[in-house]
Amino acid sequence: MSAAIRLALVFVLVAATTHAGTAVTREGKIKRGDFVVSGKKVLNGDREVDLSEYCLIEKDNGTLLFAPDRAWRIRAYALLARHARLKALPRLAAAAFKTHDAPLTQRIFNQAQEDGWISAQSLTFQRKLLKLVSKWPNGLLKVDAARGVAKKFDAVMNTYADILVARAGTAKLADALYILRVALQSKPKHKGALDAVTKLAPKKFALGGPLQWLDFHLDVESRGAKLATNRHEVKRARALWRKDVYAVQSGPMLLVTPLRHTRPVGRCLDYGRVVCKALSDLFPVTRQRRSGVLQIMLFENKEEYVTTSGTERPVSPGLEVSAGYYTPFEGLTRLFWHDNRDAERRVVSTFVHELTHHWTDRVCPRFTDKERVSNPLMPGYWIVEGFAVFMQEAHYDVERQTYNLTAKHVSSMDVVVSSPKKVPWSELFEGVTNANVRQLGTDPSFKFVRRWAIGARPQSMMRMFYDQSGATCHYLYRNGFKKQLIDYMVHYQTGKIQEMSIQRAFGMSPETLGKRVEEFCKAQN
Repeated sequence: MSAAIRLALVFVLVAATTHAGTAVTREGKIKRGDFVVSGKKVLNGDREVDLSEYCLIEKDNGTLLFAPDRAWRIRAYALLARHARLKALPRLAAAAFKTHDAPLTQRIFNQAQEDGWISAQSLTFQRKLLKLVSKWPNGLLKVDAARGVAKKFDAVMNTYADILVARAGTAKLADALYILRVALQSKPKHKGALDAVTKLAPKKFALGGPLQWLDFHLDVESRGAKLATNRHEVKRARALWRKDVYAVQSGPMLLVTPLRHTRPVGRCLDYGRVVCKALSDLFPVTRQRRSGVLQIMLFENKEEYVTTSGTERPVSPGLEVSAGYYTPFEGLTRLFWHDNRDAERRVVSTFVHELTHHWTDRVCPRFTDKERVSNPLMPGYWIVEGFAVFMQEAHYDVERQTYNLTAKHVSSMDVVVSSPKKVPWSELFEGVTNANVRQLGTDPSFKFVRRWAIGARPQSMMRMFYDQSGATCHYLYRNGFKKQLIDYMVHYQTGKIQEMSIQRAFGMSPETLGKRVEEFCKAQN
């Protein structure tokens, strides 16, 4: 049974009941007739038709008889409305040509071609026409005629928008929003469409206008997210941060922000989704699932990020040189998304790193909140930062929502190969804790030239600890120790110190593991 037929069962009516109505085929053809939808069959008069031929069938009163899915349903509504322009646009295009008004002619022909009323066979004619239009002198412009054609064209577009607004009034809310956007894309100032959107938009969520809210809402929804303006986290942020913040929920992520721009919010959601997906695949559920929320505070700009905590807590020091950070005692990730696309890579890298910490603390299904142990003096801290570096150096395709954890030219492995100084491996694995990691030294104390980068890089020993730990995770993941790597992370989070011996966990001494990591990095580079 095809997917279209299975979905059609939702719309099954009483067998053998005939309905006068309209149908839209997948090729975009409009059909009028008497239709019967019963089980797997569609009858158009005496002819039985496969449901897969249609993207929508509805009665004259607007009641839906059949639609295979939401995307086809919305497309069909637009096609039905465009049917009103079937005869008008070619006539108007010919009239516009006679006025010698090049922009008007171009506009009408573009619209006619978009709607499919200009066939592929006429494209040669259109190219010749546009070539002639480019040579028309302005003095030949028939102003009155051009105004008349433009007025008729606006009337056609208004009629189209009128039909869509009427359909939106009988559709479900989710469909209505998409239909209204189609109307406003063709006629941005259509009063009926603007009024309809204004009624649907929440008063507390003003974005500068109905169309801006509509675009924002649909963009968020297309990412599998939803607006969550009534959560207690939002009320708290409004009281302690800004009155205009809102929240977007996507899986375990709760993004709290005052931003009204689609791109930074969308990019944050896109990367967050694929990183959470990668982490869930690495830590499959073995018993009960934790239902933690990953609250992310996305600030409007760097100045606000540096000066505002958004909670009762004081602002953390040293934020001028960071793009984001996670605080375990609050269970919050804070960041800002850089407007400069060239600088976005650094923001993405930081976000993935901090989200990995956040997800492991609050969502990881391999242990419960009661089992989790927070002890800054516990050895094995390399796994916490190393695993976050490992995740941030993966390749993420946000469009396809896929990831690759074994990308080439990994930065941490390049550093291990190139740097003349390293944290002794035995100290890194067994001596460094969360409490003393900064004692390694945070100021750049030496420089070195990397193999896959231009210029000398300043490096601190604390940064070296991060790179060596990340390279270790890459080595273990790619060389048959994936399960042991994941188990080691769980052992650290649950305080099982006896299980965190390098010898016991990986069957080799710390020095041997470090030597193998260095040899692996050299081979890869």
